[in-house]
Amino acid sequence: MERSTGTPFSPGQKSVFAIANMFLKLPSDVTVHILLELKSQDLLVCWLLTKHFDNIVRDSVELQYAAALVPAKVDIAQKLRALHAA
Repeated sequence: MERSTGTPFSPGQKSVFAIANMFLKLPSDVTVHILLELKSQDLLVCWLLTKHFDNIVRDSVELQYAAALVPAKVDIAQKLRALHAA
């Protein structure tokens, strides 16, 4: 039996960490356009995922608006007030 190298990727594939690192190096305006393509719920997950995404969302009115559209029991006006208070 062959011994595992500890990575699930073949030598020709990039690791998830390498891909994530490339994504984090993108200009913020490009990242904003990519994040705007996400569903609101997925955008919230990204927002909470890292400080990098938190900064990008806080700097983008478009992303804040998109995040505020997540269906919930709280209405949009309350969410926008909470975003502006933060």
